[in-house]
Amino acid sequence: MREIGWTLREAAVREIARQGRTLGRALIGAAVQNAMLVGGFLVLARLTGLGGAGLRGDLLAYLLTGVFLFNLHAKAMNAAMSSANALPAGRLYHTDPLIQATGGAIGAAYLQLVSAAGLILAYHALVLPIEAAMIAPLPLLAASWISGLGIGLVLLRIKARAPGLASMAAMGWMRVGMVTSGAMFVVNALPGAFLAWVTWNPIFHAVDQARGLAFANYVARHSEAWPAYAFAALAILAGLVANRAKRGPGTGV
Repeated sequence: MREIGWTLREAAVREIARQGRTLGRALIGAAVQNAMLVGGFLVLARLTGLGGAGLRGDLLAYLLTGVFLFNLHAKAMNAAMSSANALPAGRLYHTDPLIQATGGAIGAAYLQLVSAAGLILAYHALVLPIEAAMIAPLPLLAASWISGLGIGLVLLRIKARAPGLASMAAMGWMRVGMVTSGAMFVVNALPGAFLAWVTWNPIFHAVDQARGLAFANYVARHSEAWPAYAFAALAILAGLVANRAKRGPGTGV
């Protein structure tokens, strides 16, 4: 058990260092990336008219929640792919790539959550007070992180056989997932014809339901919570099965 704890801790630290060498740089980098995404989506929403003129509440606050949730999912996936087999073999570290990948995803989650909290507090104090229940969406945040870890584990297994294919699949999922996740727009402001193009994505349901739980003046009418939870369960199950199948003892792949 101690070996597993050391492995999770060291994998998390290495993921943070991979993002910025030091904790401070990594947190600043994550905050800047999130701020740039939110700013870009805000401009896009205004230009396309999907910002929702009748929206009750600040559009920027809604976009913040969507970007953070999707990034939590995407960063967990990337960390799981990158952290496995990154630690040297030794008495203190567990060689199981599943444990190392989980530690990396924990490090990614730490960066996202702390940087998100910092941006929200800064926006609340300096720009406009945000009235939101930030604890209520935590189960959906956890589901998004777990599904990202699961997909990362599946891609990790593919990466062992076909690295190029795994990278292409990760990039494709992130691009398509971002557009259809609802992070870059407010669902209730979308025309009905557009909904059919996004409701297939479980992260879309997680983002919209999280907004419904966080903001008292927003009702998630076009989504449900169960697809996000079901997707998380299936993704992590697929990841565990993929990395346990056909693995010989001590192979580490």
